[in-house]
Amino acid sequence: FKKRFPKGITLANCGTRDAAITFTQDAFMLQRLDMTDYSFFGVLQSTVDDCVCDGATKPKFPLLLPTKNRRFRIVAGIIDWVERRVNDLPASTMRPPEEYRNWFTSMWGHYFHLPGRAVRQTYGSITVDEIDHQRAESLDMDTDIFAIQRIKWRINRQIDIAASWRNVFACQVKDNDNVVRIFAGSELEIWGTTTITPEVMKALGQED
Repeated sequence: FKKRFPKGITLANCGTRDAAITFTQDAFMLQRLDMTDYSFFGVLQSTVDDCVCDGATKPKFPLLLPTKNRRFRIVAGIIDWVERRVNDLPASTMRPPEEYRNWFTSMWGHYFHLPGRAVRQTYGSITVDEIDHQRAESLDMDTDIFAIQRIKWRINRQIDIAASWRNVFACQVKDNDNVVRIFAGSELEIWGTTTITPEVMKALGQED
């Protein structure tokens, strides 16, 4: 896969976010059952039907991952999900269930790239703009959200917001130095928004 698609595959809008959520929730279920060393299985199909993704669309199995260029799609699922033995040897993929789940769900953003969404800050909420097959969303404060893919943030400092000290994550990074990982499937809560201006970035010690 890495030889044929060295930069990964950019997916189309229709159904791919739901597919990522489904794979991640299945991985959590397998973790609860103490399963490890399961695999992503995908078959490439050159025939791509017109995408229909609306409120009347029923869930499909197996999952379909259409690519952005519409030249093919991937019919995908999880296989080999009955292994419970753990092997601590460095080269083994039979890792502890939680560690393996984090490995498995890292494919989103690494091998498979989901479509981007424009986010706008409004008073007291966040608006996620509409794209093809995905409606606009308005997220209020205290809204529970679900991390679709792993994110790494650098903690720049703690600041006082409304008389409460908060860790401020101001810079998303790709390296492994002093970062916090938000793993795919993490359940989070929106507690505030702010506009990132050059002055704010400078105050956080992040000049660029």
